[in-house]
Amino acid sequence: LLINELVNFATQYGTVQKQLLNDFEIPYALLDYNSRFLWMNENLQRSQARTKLP
Repeated sequence: LLINELVNFATQYGTVQKQLLNDFEIPYALLDYNSRFLWMNENLQRSQARTKLP
């Protein structure tokens, strides 16, 4: 029972944390050692979409 509660808490916490990071107003991203994007929030995605050249 305790294990189930811990797993449930961790799952909910991770979901809330991901939503908060995604909704953060400052555009930001996580990059790998080769400067490739691993993840970016919605504000950075929108700014990248506006700056792409045809």
